Amino acid sequence: MNRTKIEFLGLPYPTLPTTCKTNKTNNKQDRKAYFRNYYNCEKWRNYNLKKQKEYRQRLKIEVLQHYAPNLRCRNCGFEDIRALSIDHINGGGSRHLQQIDKRGNGRTEVLYRWLKKNRFPDGFQVLCMNCQWIKRAERGEVRQRGK
Repeated sequence: MNRTKIEFLGLPYPTLPTTCKTNKTNNKQDRKAYFRNYYNCEKWRNYNLKKQKEYRQRLKIEVLQHYAPNLRCRNCGFEDIRALSIDHINGGGSRHLQQIDKRGNGRTEVLYRWLKKNRFPDGFQVLCMNCQWIKRAERGEVRQRGK
């Protein structure tokens, strides 16, 4: 995402914290020490975590806006983005997530990246979590433990 898009969304453009900067040298040992200091800097870690959180939020908004331009649940019209998520229309979401998530964490961020990379394929909709759980219960999609 370029600087103009980031500023359009009202998010600050990421810049490196100045307290983490040190002088670079060409010596191999000095370079190792430089990068060790650079990436172990607490301000850098906090900055990086904040940047990752902003990225995930922007990615979620982008995917949800593609499938629901008004950012509402398809069934009940709920608008709070914290409870909105992508749903597989024909079920099988956990199986699909296992196939595309190489780490096996079941993170929704992986699904959002996959949707964007594959140009937002059909077969998905935006539902609030309440409607997703109701749909799972009505269709009998609840997984049995140990199977």
